[in-house]
Amino acid sequence: MTVNNVKNFSAYSEYLKLYLNIEINGDSVRKISLSDKPLHEFHSNEVGRRIIDFLDNGKGNLSDIKVEPSGTPFQRNVWNELRKIPVGETRTYSEIAKAIGNPKAARAVGTAVASNEIVVLIPCHRVVGKGNFGGFSAHGGLETKRLLLDKENRIRTPVTREPQFS
Repeated sequence: MTVNNVKNFSAYSEYLKLYLNIEINGDSVRKISLSDKPLHEFHSNEVGRRIIDFLDNGKGNLSDIKVEPSGTPFQRNVWNELRKIPVGETRTYSEIAKAIGNPKAARAVGTAVASNEIVVLIPCHRVVGKGNFGGFSAHGGLETKRLLLDKENRIRTPVTREPQFS
């Protein structure tokens, strides 16, 4: 991962009642965290506008936004698979493990999902347990996960492209 032109900014989601703190390297998102307070200054940015428009207004499709996750090859494989889950749908940890060709790795998938640093764009909130809601390690926990899934159930836009990793 090359650091070219790193910019940090915050944007507020009225729907989530949380700030999205976004780190971008060139045209790829490196991190998105959620918090009660902004961690950075507000800047006009196309990625931030698109994410907020999706969350607050249910408009747009985020699958074409490039991401640059920092992780092991296994984690990146899991995160790539998460980006394939259509808006409004969920998958279990074991379904993700099977999809990446490692059907016995459901727990390791859970660990990779929990270590995702690009929430919303790598939709870890779309992963659930068998017969339960699973967890959510981002700010707001399960309440934020419920809000994201509820919003997406109303949107249901298809994934139109393969995920874009830098």
